[in-house]
Amino acid sequence: MTDAKQNFDSWLFNAREGKYRAGSAVNVSDTADFAVEGLVPATGVSMWFGPGSTGKTQMLLWMAAHIAAPANTGPRDWLGARIQKRGHVLFLSAEDTREHIFIRIGGMAKAMKVQFPEIDEHGLCDRIHVIPFLSLDEAEFAAKSPSLFQGHRNDWNPSPTLLGVEQLIDTWNADHDPDDQIVAVIMDSAVSMSGFDLTDSEATTEFLFRINRVSNRQGVFWAIVGHTPKGAGIKNDPLEGAADRLRGSAMWSTTPRTVVELRIASDTENLTDIYRAFPTLGKRDIVVANVVKSNSKGADFKPRVLRRLSEGAFEDLTADYPDICRSWSPIAPEPLTSFQGRKAAVCEMIRTVTDGASEGATFKRDQLEAEFQRNSSNYPALADVIGLSSRKHEKNGDSLAYILRLLKDDGLIQVQRNGPIKVLALNDTANSAG
Repeated sequence: MTDAKQNFDSWLFNAREGKYRAGSAVNVSDTADFAVEGLVPATGVSMWFGPGSTGKTQMLLWMAAHIAAPANTGPRDWLGARIQKRGHVLFLSAEDTREHIFIRIGGMAKAMKVQFPEIDEHGLCDRIHVIPFLSLDEAEFAAKSPSLFQGHRNDWNPSPTLLGVEQLIDTWNADHDPDDQIVAVIMDSAVSMSGFDLTDSEATTEFLFRINRVSNRQGVFWAIVGHTPKGAGIKNDPLEGAADRLRGSAMWSTTPRTVVELRIASDTENLTDIYRAFPTLGKRDIVVANVVKSNSKGADFKPRVLRRLSEGAFEDLTADYPDICRSWSPIAPEPLTSFQGRKAAVCEMIRTVTDGASEGATFKRDQLEAEFQRNSSNYPALADVIGLSSRKHEKNGDSLAYILRLLKDDGLIQVQRNGPIKVLALNDTANSAG
């Protein structure tokens, strides 16, 4: 009897005996385990996609520095989320030389030292293990490539390189205390290291099944860099378009626990305030990162807006500029006082153009836009609002059309596809248009 037959018989026999029944599920905690709360699962695979030169490697090295930083001297959060798991990080690269990787890691450690003076820079860097396959000579690494999976249809197997990585983690962790164990592997990248065409769903499924199962046994997580196929652009809604942009790779759609997309900020974001604050920004300096798929309970889908820094790290601007992704993200943070004031001001204008806004009164968008042009300067809450009322501008968080959409969502007006806008309950709102 073959090993495969024995393994098959074993689980099937157990299933017939009822050993896999879920009766104990009622006693299991209803919270998922995360390495970074809501963003990175404690075990399993997360995929990090984006076009070339978006900063994916930079992003994951930045994460590695945070994971490697001791809790008593380093940052508590990464991307605004609490770090739950710390330890050593194994960085596998087939795309950069040792020198280039070290320059990035060193810059991040120095930048972190400025913010957290008690950090030991050398100790931090020592907790990141770099295996730069491009810089290894033939005596260190004799294989033709560092591919982690090998084979062909119906016959895929872990390569000696992958088996070596797994053995390294087992051996290191067995010889070290919990605080000094490897807790994460970063793979840069899927294209250069997977060993198969990323459109091959069979190979992808078997590879990720292997990584997920072994990582769960070892108590580590893998973060894998993926590449968005060329020609995949941003159109209207970045979230709705994510599937189309990632469709060229089976990696995103099979079994990763989390998929994160990184992209250069585009016209779908409201970048006016950022460019005012940082007038020398280049076109590639603002990056948007957000979870587009996750099977973990408690996943955090809030988009993050990041400014690329010369030190190799990023600055998280999300909290300081909450309006940037509001036009497309249903969960972007909203400063309630600001939008309450804006809505109240527009309600006052509707009262003017409808002679009191009695229930059932109607008005046209161009009437409201004309009133906005005449009197918006009398309402401080509308100082940063642009007077575009057409429905095609509804996704711009600073437009008059967006405020009308908010009033519609509040049940105060009825927006008809063809015809005027009808007042429903406008006079029930408080007058707070200051």
